[in-house]
Amino acid sequence: TPTVAGFKGKVMTGGKTSYSQDNDAWQRTAGSLTYDQGPVSGVYALTYLNDGNGGTAAKVSLLAGSYTLGNYKFTAGQQKTNFDGSWATLGHDLVVNGVGVGYTQGPWEYNAGYTQLKDQVDSTYKTTQTALTARYNFTKRTSTYVGYGHGKNEGANNKQGIIYGGAALASANTANNGL
Repeated sequence: TPTVAGFKGKVMTGGKTSYSQDNDAWQRTAGSLTYDQGPVSGVYALTYLNDGNGGTAAKVSLLAGSYTLGNYKFTAGQQKTNFDGSWATLGHDLVVNGVGVGYTQGPWEYNAGYTQLKDQVDSTYKTTQTALTARYNFTKRTSTYVGYGHGKNEGANNKQGIIYGGAALASANTANNGL
């Protein structure tokens, strides 16, 4: 993919699930625009997921970025999931916000991160996760690490699990800062 002044764009669409299919059932369409120039990196991505009838069922958007200052790397991101059509009754719209900071010293990497998932329909449902990690890189492909994470689910019938924590920055592919 060519890069112009630090920008790179990508578009993807999934094919039909069978040759006889006459609609866009289960199709995925996605696009992203990334920027990577010097100490600044960022991404905006958008994905549409169709239901079995070919209608839009979910829209997932992502906005994330990082800034490198010497040995430090600061990251932040937000992912929004909106359910539409036949999926609107299956789940609540969600927002995931995450921040992280990393420090590199020779082969060592230290990271800290905080992620919060909020239900946009019922504000009593919330999931938070805090993480600390340390990694030692033996080579470019071999490392060992240790980490500590703490997660908390809130709300009597929380529909989210802790697995959702960190989705924003992991998807952004802008950093490994403990998220």
